[in-house]
Amino acid sequence: MCRATTRAGCPNITDVPARIPPHLRALRPDRQSRGAAGQSQHLNTTLDVTTNGDGWQVDTRYRFLRWEDIIRKDFARPPWWKIIHMYRTIGTALLNGVVWRFHKAHWRFGLFVLYPLVLTTFWLMLGALFGTLCMALVSQLGAPELVARAVGLITALGGFPPCSG
Repeated sequence: MCRATTRAGCPNITDVPARIPPHLRALRPDRQSRGAAGQSQHLNTTLDVTTNGDGWQVDTRYRFLRWEDIIRKDFARPPWWKIIHMYRTIGTALLNGVVWRFHKAHWRFGLFVLYPLVLTTFWLMLGALFGTLCMALVSQLGAPELVARAVGLITALGGFPPCSG
């Protein structure tokens, strides 16, 4: 809650309601789900600061957003799910013109948006290359084709970490 006292020539404002930016209004503690102890899951750390000067005082409450639960859910998803959704999201951004607007704003922003796409595609292609090379090597050593393909597939997927739940 912010409080302001009068200054010469200014109306007396005793209670100024806390202003929450529009994009954070849904995160107000009175609208959030509560944890087991009744604490808000995302707004559980606050810092109160009082600033004053000649004829004025402002009390400010900083609420730190803690989203570990959301991040942990995202990390629990399998890598293939993340890759598919990354390509879908970048494809949508390309079709909507968002990526081009980032480039228009500044080339660094555009590169920042495209970096995950380029890096993920590079790693997928590198895994496919090594998988194909291992498959060809095992096949040249006289192994059955099914074994060679299995070795190639395992090698290609070996660069991705196992799913952790």
